[in-house]
Amino acid sequence: MAICINNPALSKEISNRLRQCCFPNGIQVSITYHNENSLLREMSSGKYDLIFLHVNIPRQQALQIVEKSNVNVIFVCTCLTVSFYSDLGAFDNVIFLKEPSIKDNICVLVNETLRLKSIREREVLLIKNQHGIFKVRLCDILFLENHDKSIHIHTQTEAITSFSTMKEYECKLVNHGFYRCHTSYIVNTNYIASIQANVLSLINNQTIPISRYRKKGLLETYSFHGVM
Repeated sequence: MAICINNPALSKEISNRLRQCCFPNGIQVSITYHNENSLLREMSSGKYDLIFLHVNIPRQQALQIVEKSNVNVIFVCTCLTVSFYSDLGAFDNVIFLKEPSIKDNICVLVNETLRLKSIREREVLLIKNQHGIFKVRLCDILFLENHDKSIHIHTQTEAITSFSTMKEYECKLVNHGFYRCHTSYIVNTNYIASIQANVLSLINNQTIPISRYRKKGLLETYSFHGVM
């Protein structure tokens, strides 16, 4: 969980309530506190399951956090009318939480987060090759590579060769956080640490090339602000 709220009392209230909801059920919860700049730097790690923001965060940074997040972002406000953030209503992962109702609603949010996380962890890719059919969780895949006329699916522990084509995998994965950044590479954007010039770096320090004509789409789609 990430908390980016500049009100210490409110931040403490949220963290205490998160622990109260999780500990009785045997759920381990890790809470990290951020300002908006440090949170933006951490967004590409994909390590957060729920993010809490205060509505007084600068609008542009709020948009960047929402656009780069694939989990629910909770804006904590003092009233239900938040016209300044009305454009955030277009995002499915944005929730506005009124301060007086925090105590009653955080457990609901935690339970929904755990349910969605469970669904994501069950999403798999079936890979067929000469040795048989393999089932790999999407969340375990770092990137796919077209090399020596074969497709190689890379996880943090192994690489599996596939008979399918890059185009077939691109169609299957486009709505699951993957992006074809190069003719020969499809990357899981949750593992991108940075983009520099014509390469991107993953959180394991591996680098992957970016096609010049695909870079603009990558930057626009996933809002890697300030990385050129």
